[in-house]
Amino acid sequence: MRHHSAPRDARRLVDVLHDLAQCDRVRRGLITELRAAGYVRGRNLVAELGEWLAARYYGVPLAPPKTPGYDLVHEGRRVQVRAIRDTPENPRSVLGAMKEPYDVLLALRLDEDFQVTDALEVPRLVLDQAFPNGRRVTWSRAVSDDRRTRRLPADDFNRLLAGG
Repeated sequence: MRHHSAPRDARRLVDVLHDLAQCDRVRRGLITELRAAGYVRGRNLVAELGEWLAARYYGVPLAPPKTPGYDLVHEGRRVQVRAIRDTPENPRSVLGAMKEPYDVLLALRLDEDFQVTDALEVPRLVLDQAFPNGRRVTWSRAVSDDRRTRRLPADDFNRLLAGG
């Protein structure tokens, strides 16, 4: 694979787009491999990885695909899982609008190498107060610093990724 600086002419643009298309094909193939092995169920890798980690962390199966509102049930609580992946150029914060019904949000922040850097278990009441009227939820201090929010050890999730 060739590495390029910013395109300077049309030929360079075509070369860069060709390389990006190759990368996309490789990525799709690897996601297909993860699906076949049962690690993920769909093509949204970050969301699917978050759900896989959550199910293993809680020791419960995932809810069936397309279950409205939640991704798994743990100790009678319907848990909606949201994962975001930061890159050095683009730290993420938007977790999206929560879907009904759910009781708690498990929010996972991943780095560019898919390692968990932060994990929050956020009660529904915290989200309802911080984001009234169903606004999109963001990873904010209103959520992370609330005394009712529980910070979970990121290393626990990373051990699951490492097979431990």
